[in-house]
Amino acid sequence: MFSVKKIILAAVMVLTLSPVLLYASYVPTGRDTLENPETLTDIPAADFDEGGYAELSDNVNFTFWWQEARDVLVVLDKRNGYVWKTGLDVDSTVTQTTQATVCKDARSQYRNGDITYDAFAEACEIEVDTITGTTTGPLVANSLMFFKYYRKGDSESTWEEKEVYSSYLKTALYDVDSTLRMVDGDENRWRFTFAVTGLGVKDANLDLTIPADILLSEDGFEIVVDFESIEGTCLPYLSAIGVATFMGAVGGRSAVFTTFDTDGETLANYDVTEVQNDLIGGYSLVPDGPGALIRYRDNSVSLTKYSAVVYGPDASQNNPEYFSWQGSFVPYKTATVPVYGMAHGNDQAAFVAYAEAGAEYMSVVSVPEETIYNYNYTYALFSTNFTFQRIFSHDGADTVQSIGETLNPCDIHMHYDFLAGDGTVDGYPANYVGMALKYKDFLIERGELSLQDRAAGDIGIRLDFLMADSEESIVGYTLDVVTTASQVGDILDDVIAGGIANVSSGLIGWADGGVTLGNPTKAVFTSAIGTKRAFADLIEEYAGRGVDISFQQDYATINEEQINPLRNAAKHPSGWYATVLSYESPIALFMFARPTKSILWLSEQSDTFLSMGVASLTLDGISNTLITDYTGDITTRTAAIALYREAVADVADEATINAVRPNGYLLPYVGRYLQMDVYTTQYLIETDTVPFLQLVLQGTMELYAGYSNFSFYTRSDVLRMIDYNVWPSFVLTHDAAYHLSDTNSSDYYSTEYALYEDLIRSIYQDTNAALGAVTDAVWIDRDVIRAGLVRNLYDDGTAIYINYTDEDQNAGGIHVPALSAAVIGGD
Repeated sequence: MFSVKKIILAAVMVLTLSPVLLYASYVPTGRDTLENPETLTDIPAADFDEGGYAELSDNVNFTFWWQEARDVLVVLDKRNGYVWKTGLDVDSTVTQTTQATVCKDARSQYRNGDITYDAFAEACEIEVDTITGTTTGPLVANSLMFFKYYRKGDSESTWEEKEVYSSYLKTALYDVDSTLRMVDGDENRWRFTFAVTGLGVKDANLDLTIPADILLSEDGFEIVVDFESIEGTCLPYLSAIGVATFMGAVGGRSAVFTTFDTDGETLANYDVTEVQNDLIGGYSLVPDGPGALIRYRDNSVSLTKYSAVVYGPDASQNNPEYFSWQGSFVPYKTATVPVYGMAHGNDQAAFVAYAEAGAEYMSVVSVPEETIYNYNYTYALFSTNFTFQRIFSHDGADTVQSIGETLNPCDIHMHYDFLAGDGTVDGYPANYVGMALKYKDFLIERGELSLQDRAAGDIGIRLDFLMADSEESIVGYTLDVVTTASQVGDILDDVIAGGIANVSSGLIGWADGGVTLGNPTKAVFTSAIGTKRAFADLIEEYAGRGVDISFQQDYATINEEQINPLRNAAKHPSGWYATVLSYESPIALFMFARPTKSILWLSEQSDTFLSMGVASLTLDGISNTLITDYTGDITTRTAAIALYREAVADVADEATINAVRPNGYLLPYVGRYLQMDVYTTQYLIETDTVPFLQLVLQGTMELYAGYSNFSFYTRSDVLRMIDYNVWPSFVLTHDAAYHLSDTNSSDYYSTEYALYEDLIRSIYQDTNAALGAVTDAVWIDRDVIRAGLVRNLYDDGTAIYINYTDEDQNAGGIHVPALSAAVIGGD
């Protein structure tokens, strides 16, 4: 970390951004990052030598304890004295009902003169967690693990999902034998066995055993489940596995028992008052878009929980029907990395949780406190099976609800790394920044990321060119061309002449048929857009001028006007092709390519592109779409990832990979991350937006924001690019965009270069003036000094202040004009 004193002594550069806008008072929204949470002032010391706790292991950072009666792993962080538990660790034998009985008995004894008032008060006065009064509350809150399974409901035609918890103060519905045993005499390796009998499926009593290894270390702990080791007659019905559900849970309500005696023995009595427990300052981090925070608040209304499938929903498993509708709304953001976290206090205590295995079947779930349990909690859930509508008739009617016949091969390996303090000791502050840096270092250590060697200098800009698309005609389709190969050259000449040289470009709709009908199986050029020779000459000429031009292709989404779906389209478990029905025209029905075909098409087209001299390839579709294919031998999501990684790795040896919003499994091969989200889905539960993903990836690849010519060009948007350390991008056409109004590309509603010529230069100059100072530096910290004023720190001593407000701001002697950024210091 770099001291404020050092920064103040450095030179100051202030960036004044344009264009001029009318301003109003700054009011933070869910798109902003709010100020740091309140500081925890009471961290009581805990004594686990009593009360049924057994010490498992002790190292320089942690002491680990196990509460056998409740299946709770306790982590005492020696660095800050903070205690983390995988569950609430509540005594389910003490409820409002049982305590009321105790109070009544003690009151009677006092009134009878058998005990003193103090003894009455000592026996009665207590706080009882109201979660113990719910049917499953103590089981949910204490359990290290739980699983879901399918069983027949009241109707033989439907399946219902039931939950089973490892904590073994049990219900009468099933019997659980959960044990913890040391493995091979190693105090840092323990085997937790979650064994259940008496499960009901079709009136049968079935069993299931899930072994899980718990690995203890100086970073925290890991939970590992080998899917092949799960066994039992209930296995075919296993639906999902959840781990450490209530770790770090905040909130809850207590029933507070108090006594009073206003007039001697006859009026001695007790009261019960339900109160909200303190909602400590803090938040959960979830991987929605760039990253979202969910602050711990006493919500006045019920909010829907956050639940996101990592790597995006599976069209074959997350849609019960073979078809789904693509709404006209802005799409939900994808959780592209398998990570979440929780922070308690103001840079005091936090953990980051991430999957080393099982990410393709993982969901991140965050529950608000306005539920039956009254707690905020966040956890990982791993899907092993699903329900769908099986089709038996030719017309697809009269479907029958079914469950998958083949389970997902879901190995689970979760890391829980704990952070303490402000990061001055180890570089990992106990907040979302520390979570990002910790996860980043894990990926670097695993070889999934690597820091680039970049010299100081100008940032890049991404200029994509939309060339053509098809519209319906009297007979078949006609091609609407809005940018030709030669016109791409004309635009690039003008951009370069304006002083921008570090340009990369993707050609969209370059093939015969354009964006929607261009065949992904081979490279088919047309003179109406540009011949193969014209494109080759364009690529060669501008490569010599430092401009990288690539062909962009979607290898995952197809339609039957473009390609025969037979043997090419992925099948839903119903037996029909997985289909998306959209509101677009002229093509409204889309399917998903089989992963085995996608990689074949990528290989074949890439050979053509490489022979034309391209230095990079631009991937869409397979970069952000993951599906299980039920054609013949099933291609699981696990297998699809392996296919994509191998295929992309092969072409990455020959060219730089530009990828549109790539999922985490492709990050090792990506040189340019395109269309990076800087906003979340903006669920009501989300309170803040943070650049978590940008912090993870900064310095490992070039990061480009969404297109600035689509409502992302205000002064605040430019400041956000600077704040999030992403570079600008535009999608352009030579002709006016209205020429595409009757094509599927009609949503590219404003692309004409003549309209954006000045804005391209303005936005590039503004972002480059700030981010050009840190192209060779690593981002190490981000802090919200006050609402609307952010400071980013880099490892070379540079600090960038971003003022989103319409008033001048001062921080530690640094003056930052309204709606501007200031670059301070550096080497």
